[in-house]
Amino acid sequence: MLDLRTQEGRYARDICDGIAADLGGAPNAAQQILCQIFALKVLRIQLLVPTILTRESVNQHTENYCLAWMNSARRDLQALGVLDSRTGNDALFSTHPADMTDEQLDTALALIERRQPGLSCSEENESGEIEPAEREVSPVARDKAGL
Repeated sequence: MLDLRTQEGRYARDICDGIAADLGGAPNAAQQILCQIFALKVLRIQLLVPTILTRESVNQHTENYCLAWMNSARRDLQALGVLDSRTGNDALFSTHPADMTDEQLDTALALIERRQPGLSCSEENESGEIEPAEREVSPVARDKAGL
């Protein structure tokens, strides 16, 4: 187990937390294990990348391990299902509001508010309450109704 007091431990924890958020905030036991394994692979890759990029002496086995961890990390993400979603918000909106944390509820409400168009002045009455917009009647319906 990683020491969470170290920079590496905090990095791995942040990766696990990010994946957990993508999964809706409450991963089951199997997902938690996959998250931890994924975080360790990504940490090892991140520790090797600077060495590989500076062309310091790295043997072929080390490069092969790094490539294998990269491919394995991608497969972990596929197994967790985080690559399948169109947006990172799909998991959030698939969670029932009663099961959401306060932070998730705030995020969901902010996203919903951004999606809704602004209200026109005619939809707000003097007390500041929003009145329902009048439904437009099509010309065909007007003719049938004698309007």
